[in-house]
Amino acid sequence: MLQDIVMPKLGLTMSEGTVARWIVSKGEPYRKGDPLFEAVTDKITFTVEAQGDGKIVEVAVSEGETVPVGTVVARAEVGGEATASEQAGGADGPGGEYERQRAQGHEAQDQQAQARGTAKLHGASASPGAGSEGAAPSGSRLEAPESAGEVVRASPAAKRLAREHNVDLAKVPGTGPGGRVVEGDVRAFLDAMLGAAADIIARATGERGVAEPLARPLGTAPSGTSVPYTAIGRTSAERTTLSFRTAPHFYISMDVDAAALLALRERILEDASRGETGETVRPSINDILVKVVARSLAENRYANASAADEGVVVYQEINIGVAVATEQGLVVPVVHNADRKTLLEIARETKELSGRAREGRLEPEDVAGGTFTISNLGMFGVDELCAIINPPQAAILGVGAVRERPVVKGGAVVAGLEMRLTLSADHRVLDGASAARFLGRVKEIVESLDPDVGV
Repeated sequence: MLQDIVMPKLGLTMSEGTVARWIVSKGEPYRKGDPLFEAVTDKITFTVEAQGDGKIVEVAVSEGETVPVGTVVARAEVGGEATASEQAGGADGPGGEYERQRAQGHEAQDQQAQARGTAKLHGASASPGAGSEGAAPSGSRLEAPESAGEVVRASPAAKRLAREHNVDLAKVPGTGPGGRVVEGDVRAFLDAMLGAAADIIARATGERGVAEPLARPLGTAPSGTSVPYTAIGRTSAERTTLSFRTAPHFYISMDVDAAALLALRERILEDASRGETGETVRPSINDILVKVVARSLAENRYANASAADEGVVVYQEINIGVAVATEQGLVVPVVHNADRKTLLEIARETKELSGRAREGRLEPEDVAGGTFTISNLGMFGVDELCAIINPPQAAILGVGAVRERPVVKGGAVVAGLEMRLTLSADHRVLDGASAARFLGRVKEIVESLDPDVGV
């Protein structure tokens, strides 16, 4: 009996995966629990394990190929188990169901997987930590279920995007099963409308002689080498584009006296070097800021929130993402419940997460559930960072380098240590005053740190 092995869905936010390496080749037998292949998402690398004994008889997706979740990547010969099509409710035999589902992109399987919230799809499972990548932190408001009375058949993501851009779904050609409109259809429709509008403007201004050069070729494009996105880089590009499309950004900056911050870190390092703490972990400036920001978020809850169709979702948990640069691109592992952890606990966790991020060993739960993000480029000599909000969060804090600068104290100009903090905020959630209160509280805590007390 034949069984489909598919690209599993690790939570609600995963839409595709890349087959990095086949561990079991065509014609090779395997046992239950054996690793079948390695896959890569935008955030993590994971191993897909067998759910039972069998033998690979067909490899449908080659190494390095990226496919939507639910796509059949291989077929296996198994004994006494239902085929994938039978598990999915198919009625016309494994062969017909297999071909039809491949032609449809397996969107029906995607919806089933999303409803079940598990990566154990049709004969394969993702291990470890399956099903948690897209887990959202709990909040005070939940998104309303989609209406059952709508005439146009469309996915929830397509409906949401259409509402955000005032698109009539009846005018969007659907490419999903049975003509269902999916998110990609809405994006293609928007791109087509923008292109048509640009052509109209160019023709109109050209007739008036205002911008006539726009209607003419601008010459041969310069030559270059095409470098494909990594899986992480491609998704980063998509998410930052989505962030600017959907979140109305605004920015506020404050210069912060960093003398107390550096004094606290020096005190911690001195105690550690004398063996007084018994700790080998040395908290960084960023670790201290994670703890400081967690305190400020507890007092300014709307900075720990996101925008939804019905209003603002204010999160109950304070889960702070820390941007980490890797060879594959930028990833954001999350320190969960940062407000409940000590500085040393945060330091241990960020060190472990950063190490696993650079080695490509992050688990799904390591990157799930963030409610706020910190991005620090101070170590690269950057003075000011206006970061892009990590959707669906409402804000991100950009951290610059600590610099020695002349400051005025008591009417006299003296040498001071300052760093610039810049808050990027979603104006649907925060206005200028509430953003300023949050950032002002961060500044106040940093400047009042006591080396003898800690954070």
